[in-house]
Amino acid sequence: MTKEWILNSPTISSAKYWPGELSFLANHAIVFAQTYIKGKNYGVHPFVLKIKDDNYNWLPGLEGGDIGPKIGYHAKENGYMFIRSVRVPKENLFTKYV
Repeated sequence: MTKEWILNSPTISSAKYWPGELSFLANHAIVFAQTYIKGKNYGVHPFVLKIKDDNYNWLPGLEGGDIGPKIGYHAKENGYMFIRSVRVPKENLFTKYV
């Protein structure tokens, strides 16, 4: 048994969308994800996820980009991200006793 989680967003409706800084500037994200263990849903839990390397290239298993400016605030970068079966260590779970 491994002490890790597998984060996955297999459909367009499960992609992660943020109102800012995801597409170009962010290199870490807090991802809130439904947690399933052996097919049972344990609700939503937050995870810290490194999403880009030191040169701001997406890490393996992650895909993302820009979704365009906000209305009235064109300098803000809105981003999206797909997570494709990325393994995350247990230590990256914010909820200590889950």
